[in-house]
Amino acid sequence: MDKPLWNFKTVGVYEALKFSTLLHEHNVISSSVIRYEFADDNVNSDGITSVSGWLLKKDKILYLLDKDDINKLPIRINEKQIQEIILKNNKHVQILHEPISFKITPNKIFTFRTLIDSMCPFKHSQPDNYTLYKIIMVGAWLDRYYVRLCTESEFGKDSFSTPMQSLLQDYRVVSEPRTVPAILREITRDGVIVFNEACGNLKKDVKDVMEGFMLNVAADDPIYKNGAKASAAHGTKDVYDISGESVVAIYNNLQQYKEVKKYFDYQFNNNDAIQSRLLPLKANGVLLEDFSIELDFADLAEKNQTYYANVLKSLSWYKQNHFAEYSQNTHFKPISTDFLSNRHKNTFNKIMAKIALYCENQEEYDKFVNLLITWNKDYYRMLNNEPELAGFLKLGVNNSKPDLNTSFPATGDSLQQSMPSFEEIIIDDDPTSLKFIDVLFNELIKRTDDMQTLVVKFGDDYIQSKLNKREIFEYKPGRVKLLE
Repeated sequence: MDKPLWNFKTVGVYEALKFSTLLHEHNVISSSVIRYEFADDNVNSDGITSVSGWLLKKDKILYLLDKDDINKLPIRINEKQIQEIILKNNKHVQILHEPISFKITPNKIFTFRTLIDSMCPFKHSQPDNYTLYKIIMVGAWLDRYYVRLCTESEFGKDSFSTPMQSLLQDYRVVSEPRTVPAILREITRDGVIVFNEACGNLKKDVKDVMEGFMLNVAADDPIYKNGAKASAAHGTKDVYDISGESVVAIYNNLQQYKEVKKYFDYQFNNNDAIQSRLLPLKANGVLLEDFSIELDFADLAEKNQTYYANVLKSLSWYKQNHFAEYSQNTHFKPISTDFLSNRHKNTFNKIMAKIALYCENQEEYDKFVNLLITWNKDYYRMLNNEPELAGFLKLGVNNSKPDLNTSFPATGDSLQQSMPSFEEIIIDDDPTSLKFIDVLFNELIKRTDDMQTLVVKFGDDYIQSKLNKREIFEYKPGRVKLLE
């Protein structure tokens, strides 16, 4: 029964029922309190010729909120308490009188694991991959971190991000952004912006704003300054509070784009900075759910409003308490992240904390963290046209990739990024990572005894350590076997 409740149509109906009349902080388009002059024929009967307040915009309608009511946001629009006025510039503005604040009371009704498992519980060819994707996408709203994540086109990225946007009003999905205002209007201060299909044939001005915004956010800057002039008509302003904003860019695998130079990693002015600030991840699998069944989505949403409210209360509780919950109630041995750069390490560690909130035991925790490591390494391997770790355990999988050298960026940028070598991940006091890589090694050595091939895949230090420990032996020059 949970699946129909998470169809984007059902959650969309719930959004219309509960949130369509709400105004949020991100609807504010003035940077300060402004005084507005009435049109001559619209002067108040008491002789009042102007009004001051904060200007808000939603669905092309302008609202004016008294300066003392700004702290009440979000508020619900009460049609009976609205006064329409015409300003000297002929704009129509709705003055909000006695606005009622709307708040969700945080309450831990569901555990984090129950939330993740019950939200969008769709059938997937790689269930663990889909679960980890959900953990990361929810975690980006709970915490502040920065990710770039690619998948196969049928992975099911939208199947989760779209319902999340309907449920959480500061979870904003910008799909194939076409204009600058389409990006700026989604900045929410302490929510998350998901750039969906964040590469390809994007306009230059759109890419420039995406780049500047992502660099500011991922540098932990508290504000973003709009390089263009603010426009009430477009719902934009000069300065944006981004002090708690997360950024997640999601898009398809490199092979699915005709021009490498238009891929996410190579489309910006300062590609190195973008790459260094957003943790790269590559997930696997495809969504298998059948969404063609027609249901009474309106009736489902109406009857399950309490359920959605409980999900919201629980998510809000975790947004306030996720760190304390992790610190007090998880006792899993963490896996070293010394193989990552400092910027990537920060995001990786935060994701590991969310994994810990989800997992029930050390074995499960190790499984998901090692999957996260695989995602990170497979992203680099994809860019570098190398077989991926996820493919090592799939006999018969075709890991061939196009010759990327034929479509290098015109600038001459290399496709090579700084991929950490395998030996960097192997820490003496960290057997969990080593155990995972050993599984991959033992599988591959069954298919090849060529030492050079193994060195390329796992690094010279790793192979040498195997030889030193007498776990493998060189039975003839350049050929190795496992010691039975």
